[in-house]
Amino acid sequence: MYLNAKTIADLVNNETATGKLIQAQKAGGKWVTSNFAVIEAIAQLAAVDTEADSEQLEQQVSDYLYTYYVDVRDLPSVGKLAPGVIQSTQQGLSLSESLHQACAEYYEVALFDLDTAPELEEDPIIETEDTIDVDAETVATEDAMPESAQVEQVPESDQDKSI
Repeated sequence: MYLNAKTIADLVNNETATGKLIQAQKAGGKWVTSNFAVIEAIAQLAAVDTEADSEQLEQQVSDYLYTYYVDVRDLPSVGKLAPGVIQSTQQGLSLSESLHQACAEYYEVALFDLDTAPELEEDPIIETEDTIDVDAETVATEDAMPESAQVEQVPESDQDKSI
């Protein structure tokens, strides 16, 4: 699936949207976006948060995409994108939408649509609790090497003997 700029910006700012992404990723497949989408998403986030600096927003978006296994790819060449962009703009899509559509086609994936994506069936945030009481004997047993991996101890009197 391909993430366009609007989707990336929505995902970064919305836990419900992230839940939809996680639910969709359960189906498998490759998840990609383009450098163009990342730049446009950063610009959209900057328009909302005028106090944030570009490096901070870039890091936030990059971290998000890395966390959710979305591969950021370079834009295809003009020759590869132009036919799709022309066709999409002739059908009434904006230049940005046309570029994202052409990228998705080039990467051979569908556009991810948050509006039609299913809700996450479970809470995506996994909370950990320290409820397990581990005693010293259990730790010693777990850390012990199996007998097959133990090395035989050589008596000191035999250590100086050469073969």
